[in-house]
Amino acid sequence: MKLTKISLSFLFGCMATLPIKAQIVQEAVCENDSIEIGLPAFIQNESIQWMSSNNATNFSDLAGDTLTTLNVAPASPTYFVARITGDNCDPYFSDTVFVNISLAPSVADAGADITDTSNTTTLGANTPTVGTGTWSILPGSGTNGAFSSVNDPNAVFTGDPNETYLLAWTISNPPCPPTVDTVVVNLGVSSGPPLPSISCLNNTLFVHPTDNAGPTPWGCPGSGTAQSTSDIDGQLNTNLIMTNCPNPNTTAAAICANLNAFGFSDWYLPAFDELNCLRNEAATIGGFETGGYWSSTEFAGILGSNAKQRNFPSGVSGASSKSNSHRIRCVRRL
Repeated sequence: MKLTKISLSFLFGCMATLPIKAQIVQEAVCENDSIEIGLPAFIQNESIQWMSSNNATNFSDLAGDTLTTLNVAPASPTYFVARITGDNCDPYFSDTVFVNISLAPSVADAGADITDTSNTTTLGANTPTVGTGTWSILPGSGTNGAFSSVNDPNAVFTGDPNETYLLAWTISNPPCPPTVDTVVVNLGVSSGPPLPSISCLNNTLFVHPTDNAGPTPWGCPGSGTAQSTSDIDGQLNTNLIMTNCPNPNTTAAAICANLNAFGFSDWYLPAFDELNCLRNEAATIGGFETGGYWSSTEFAGILGSNAKQRNFPSGVSGASSKSNSHRIRCVRRL
């Protein structure tokens, strides 16, 4: 809930009734938000009474609201004013505040993720009942995309082939906070089985829909040869394996590093924690066999001649000699 603060000035005069032509200060707040209206600190030994009206003409006293500040959360557009009674000219009045209420924007729904063989696709966001929707391309994805209309929930999006875009559908109705949803769009992808995607470690991870190799040695013999010890960054690990191992193209990681599938060539062998994401979403991704799968994470220290693997579907994991054989499932991330 947001609190908006307003400080008022005064309209002075010896008037028995509320001045209809007092200056009106306008303020918009979001539904359920509060507003604090304050009088100057120099008011002392004077009587204050806050009043409200729905038409700026017929004002009624607000019972109990007699302090220099008024805290309210109006449910509908309302006018507020303070009547001050003192020793000089009674009464005098503050400026009138008109508080307009804005409804919270509709909850954004960008639609299902899209994989399209062409370089154009039709988006499927929801039409807002409150607020205005706007499409945008988020940083870190393709940059050359364009929308037929940024405010059309069913806009045609055009981008580069073999590119992945992360698009945001934002519904705004100021001053309320906007609502946002995202959709992943893969363009120019070769026809074939759909490319699953999951959320993993604050990234969108794309998973090859089938195993990329059966039981295969991890390779790169020796202790700590690859230096690929990250549990969370399989892309870094794969690059280190391909750089540091004496015969990199004989490694399990090379199967992913050399893979060109679905129009993409940035595949890698998942790190240990990424492999755990795959196991957690195995039913959604599909195609996994019972048994061990390699990660790209090499053990450090005295266990450096081993790499980390995880069994599907049990989740049992641990150190496995790099000469042992486990299955390979490649991933890529946005």
